[in-house]
Amino acid sequence: MGFEFDNFWDIVGAVASIGQIVTLIAAIVVIVRAKQKWNRISNMRAVREGALPAAIAVGIGGSIRGLVETFLKTKYPNIEMSVVEVKRDNFVQLTEISGILHELLKLKQKLMDQGVTEAHLFYRGPVTLAMGIGAVLDNWVPVHVYELDKNTGSYKLNLTLDKGAVFGLNAIEDVLTEGEQVILERIAE
Repeated sequence: MGFEFDNFWDIVGAVASIGQIVTLIAAIVVIVRAKQKWNRISNMRAVREGALPAAIAVGIGGSIRGLVETFLKTKYPNIEMSVVEVKRDNFVQLTEISGILHELLKLKQKLMDQGVTEAHLFYRGPVTLAMGIGAVLDNWVPVHVYELDKNTGSYKLNLTLDKGAVFGLNAIEDVLTEGEQVILERIAE
């Protein structure tokens, strides 16, 4: 059986080269898909054309409706967006939280019946209630959560709740950038 040693190493080298090419192609596919996902997530920042958006203003310790309406008119001047409100004039006791969450569940059902396709959430209140609101609004339509910037007195988009996932827009960009770097380092090895 005339097996030549040089041919064996030629075959090993060719297989190794093919492996590197396959790895490169796989890495490119991963990077492209990650970028597409990032673009899809970052496009959630704007109200999509054809969408039926609604804003939810939850104000504990007073109404935030006026500030929310002013923000929406500035941020989305060409979009008609209804603002629904859950408010309490005073701060709430822990025993009142379940009542507020039930009110929010009814409001969510009303918005679902109206065909709302995305929600914009503005909130002022205790952290414990915020966690409950997140649970109520999770796995529904995309819910864009805004945070009041105390320096400017206006809102800024903080994160999006979407179908059981939380997309912190800046955090996702960091993860994708870090993932791309790891892939590129592996390719360079």
